[in-house]
Amino acid sequence: MAHFPDAASSHRGHRWLLYHRMEWLAPLVGWLLFVAIAGIFAVVRLQDFRDSIRESTRTQAILAIQDVAVQVSDVLNRRFAKLAVLDAMLRKRGQPIPSKEQLIATFATFHRMHPDVTAVRLYDAVGNRILWSTMPPPSRRAGSAEIFVPLPGNADWSIGPVRHTRHAQAGVLPLRVRLRDAEGHTLGFIESPFHLNTLRLVQAPPAPGAIILSLSGGASLGAWKDGRWMPADTPIPRPAEAVSIPVSGYPSTVRAQWTQDYLDQALWSVEKDHLPRLVIVLLVVTALFLVIWSILRSYQREARRGVHLAELNALLASVNQVISQAENEAALLQAFCDLAITHAHFKLAWIGRPDAQGVLRFLAAAGATGYLDDVFTSICPDVPEGQRVAGLAWSSGAPVYNPSFTKNPAMRPWRERTRRFGLRSSATLPIYHNHAPAMVLTVYHEEEDVFDRDLQNILEEMAKNIGYGLDRIDLLNREHSATVLKESLLANTTAGVALVCYPERVFIQVNQGLLRILGYQTEKDLVGHSTQEIFFDAETHERVGALYAVARAQGHAEKRDVPYKQANGTTVYLDISAGSMQRDQDGREILTWTLVDVTDRHQLAQQLTHQAHYDELTGLPNRRALDEEMDRAMARAVRHDSLLAVAMLDLDDFKPVNDTYGHEAGDQLLKHVARQLQEVLRETDFVARLGGDEFVLLVENLNNLGDLDQLLTKVQETVGAHITLHNGEPVQVTASMGVALYPFGDVETGDQLLRYADHALYESKARKVNREHAWVLFGEETRSIWRRPAQQLLDEGALEVWYQPILDNRTRKVVGVEALARLRDLQGKLWLPAEFLPQFQADDLFMLSRKTLERALADLPILDAQGWSLWVSVNIDPGTVSQSCIDCLRETFARNMVDPSRVTLEILEGGDFLEQQAAVDYLFEIKALGVHLALDDVGSAYASLLRLKDLPIDKIKLDQGFVRTLEGRPQDLPFVAAIQDLAAGLGVTLVVEGVETDDILDAVTVMGVQFLQGYAIAKPMPLAELRKFLTQHQPSHHPPHPTGLYGLYVAQFAHHNFLKKAILQIPRLMDRMTLADAAICPIHDDLYRLGFDQDSSLLRLHQEYHQAVAAMATLSFSSTDNTDWSVVEQAQEAFGKAILTLFWKRRSEDGHPM
Repeated sequence: MAHFPDAASSHRGHRWLLYHRMEWLAPLVGWLLFVAIAGIFAVVRLQDFRDSIRESTRTQAILAIQDVAVQVSDVLNRRFAKLAVLDAMLRKRGQPIPSKEQLIATFATFHRMHPDVTAVRLYDAVGNRILWSTMPPPSRRAGSAEIFVPLPGNADWSIGPVRHTRHAQAGVLPLRVRLRDAEGHTLGFIESPFHLNTLRLVQAPPAPGAIILSLSGGASLGAWKDGRWMPADTPIPRPAEAVSIPVSGYPSTVRAQWTQDYLDQALWSVEKDHLPRLVIVLLVVTALFLVIWSILRSYQREARRGVHLAELNALLASVNQVISQAENEAALLQAFCDLAITHAHFKLAWIGRPDAQGVLRFLAAAGATGYLDDVFTSICPDVPEGQRVAGLAWSSGAPVYNPSFTKNPAMRPWRERTRRFGLRSSATLPIYHNHAPAMVLTVYHEEEDVFDRDLQNILEEMAKNIGYGLDRIDLLNREHSATVLKESLLANTTAGVALVCYPERVFIQVNQGLLRILGYQTEKDLVGHSTQEIFFDAETHERVGALYAVARAQGHAEKRDVPYKQANGTTVYLDISAGSMQRDQDGREILTWTLVDVTDRHQLAQQLTHQAHYDELTGLPNRRALDEEMDRAMARAVRHDSLLAVAMLDLDDFKPVNDTYGHEAGDQLLKHVARQLQEVLRETDFVARLGGDEFVLLVENLNNLGDLDQLLTKVQETVGAHITLHNGEPVQVTASMGVALYPFGDVETGDQLLRYADHALYESKARKVNREHAWVLFGEETRSIWRRPAQQLLDEGALEVWYQPILDNRTRKVVGVEALARLRDLQGKLWLPAEFLPQFQADDLFMLSRKTLERALADLPILDAQGWSLWVSVNIDPGTVSQSCIDCLRETFARNMVDPSRVTLEILEGGDFLEQQAAVDYLFEIKALGVHLALDDVGSAYASLLRLKDLPIDKIKLDQGFVRTLEGRPQDLPFVAAIQDLAAGLGVTLVVEGVETDDILDAVTVMGVQFLQGYAIAKPMPLAELRKFLTQHQPSHHPPHPTGLYGLYVAQFAHHNFLKKAILQIPRLMDRMTLADAAICPIHDDLYRLGFDQDSSLLRLHQEYHQAVAAMATLSFSSTDNTDWSVVEQAQEAFGKAILTLFWKRRSEDGHPM
């Protein structure tokens, strides 16, 4: 057996040991970090407290010495003031130096006034000799007067040095006042001792340390400490800090000083309250840390256990995945062994099967496979090897777990071998296949005691699953139908797919597409629920349910435009189809449904249906609505036995108004007439607009012609009234009417009534000069056979066939032509269809189509001979399609050599022709002749869109009214794009008519339309001119589009629609970085090619649009519920509006009308 490297397992063991050590080291490092941070915080905080206490101490000291300085100044000022009083009393004597008796008398009076002044000396003018004294003479000679220092604010006041006497323990401070005469000469000095212990009267406020009062020379006068006065010689501790201020008006200072002990005590007095709290907080945080540490360790253990279980579950999931995919036994078993080593970190895994002699043969192994070399294992109980774990597991049919090779005495023979390969525990399990033991699975781990209950459960589950996998391989063919059933659910990720069980009609599985369509969040919202919940009513539910029987019988069923109820209660329309039918294991029938959201198509069809019945300009019912109402009105006339009048009204002189004042004035006039007709008619009457300036009135419940005359007179007067146009111009038109009655003669259909009314109208207009009133009643005199001018021209062979080329915009070649009828009268005037078709009846139209087709079939070989193999399209009025028409076509093609496949018959959209099943059958017969069928002027009446899917149509031709006005009505672009998508979806060819200008050609080219027809390519022309045109027209290389601003506008419109659909349908495939980069967008290159540089506002708006799209894509990627596209739409609208504004500006500058 091959040996596999075991280094990976060893490395995993080292990493596991290191991980366990790191589990303890990491919390310890975290705790030490916490203690260090707490210590740093405490030191910083303590320093902050020290600074704070130092600052507060300094502030307190300054306030205290300021107070002391003020008090000392007051005490000394009062003493000097008293001596000044004595000075004044002595000068009152009028003598320079009074006599001794006078001095005694004066001092006695002074002492009574100021008893606190007990001693005074009087010195001479020099200040050395005592002239008189109340005190004994000093023991030493007085010094010179210069030792006294004058006060800064008063030179006559001075203080001397501090003296110590026997009587004043605190010392005295001599105070002197200078005596002056009237001329200011010095007469002498009054000196009085100021006992410093008098300063005890100064109330020193609480202050840090001591407050010292000293003279400028440094001599201390005394101190205050703890609020008590102390003599100057009192010892004061050495200060750590001090502050001082001068005593106002005296050469002395007051200083406060304090020691470091004081600061430390102050700090302690604050900290002694905080320290216990700090210790408590530290202890609490430590305890909390230990608790969190314990919890985290518990979580870590659980996390490790969870990771281990997750790995085992991943192994189980991977094994199940392998089981579901494995196609042979060897691959399944080897894949399991490999996964056991990779996911579950087992050291060794092997699976063996006993041979005929009971010897286990290893089928698959992975890990430390060198252990299996030369190993003999058996399941036979009569040999020693068969009595070990493999044999026990086989014989008992139950797992055998060995928690430790070193601790399990039964494993003694294997200890040395397992130790060399790093195997410390094992588990052996039987694998059942077809309900009997078939194999033995053994796994080894590098740790002891790892096979706990969870691991045992997973191993046993895996052993069972391996057995199931073996069963699956045997039963793969029988499981194939279930696989097909699941694959059918995922066959279409964009459409909705659902599996529904019958007959319960309950969802058993749905895909994300259906959840998105119906607006549900999760599969649980539908799975297990009845399908009734997504329908509005029981009728629709049962109608859809009936498809079950169809699908069961035919294998397929479908229904279109079915209304479903979304989760929020709104309606969504779906096309549904039922596909494959299966049976589940319980015997229930499971039907697969595919559902496609066609709400947009349904809403468009509803809009088209509404527009199919009403005239866009006037809001009146149109021809289709008239035909429907005509049938009902005729039925009511018969039922009520009353008269019905059909009046066809045509405006006289309308064309001059239109030509003189423009189409807007003509439209205003038509809308005004429509309103007036609605007002003048009764509620039971009906008015419709046929087109141009023709209206039809249905007047019911007439008892006699007198009632009709009164009503028509009102109509005549109302229409003939003056009207003022928007431009202020007054205009007036008159009406001509032709009236037909029902029941009347052989009239059976509404078309007959309209033809009779049309005959009468023609007669009325012919009599316009001499008529009494504006209407003519169809009667016997108007039934006579007569032919109008256009009909006479057709009878006389005045038909000319002109051809308008049709361009293949991809090859730039003319590939076909449309044959257009013209009539030329004797004066050489060429009549266009708008002039002669209103005069034609059904027979005339049939003759016109036949002659046009015959001429075209005759002209095609002429073109073929010159190398131009073109197809030709011919118009056929739908009213002429009948069996005789089919016979005529068959005869015409039989007489000509032209292949019918080169002919396209264009059926004009309008009326209810396509609503009649007989008409559809005729179209299928015409199609069988080999010709192509096209629906002409699609969009003009809209009704045909509803039946396109049922018609044998090869082409559709978009009504040129939507195309030729695109430059002025860019809002019609979505409709053109919708018809383009509709044609592509139905697989029919789209031909766009009305491509009249280069800008429109540029626009439809950008939109990708292949076949184009219009003046921008070529005007209609006779055959001779057509041959010359084809000779001169050479296919050219397709120029880069867009070629102009309008094409650029269409390009950004199409680009925006594409991006929006892509983001809404597959947001996860859209790269947001690419979307945000406008330079990658083709529109960016188009802008540069059209001459816009990087400073252009268009490039800036284009970039803003892409940023908005990228942001929307990001939102859609994270949440499919976000449908607010307002920001993107605003950016796109701003970009498109800027392009259109510049386009119209340039057209105006070039002289084109706006």
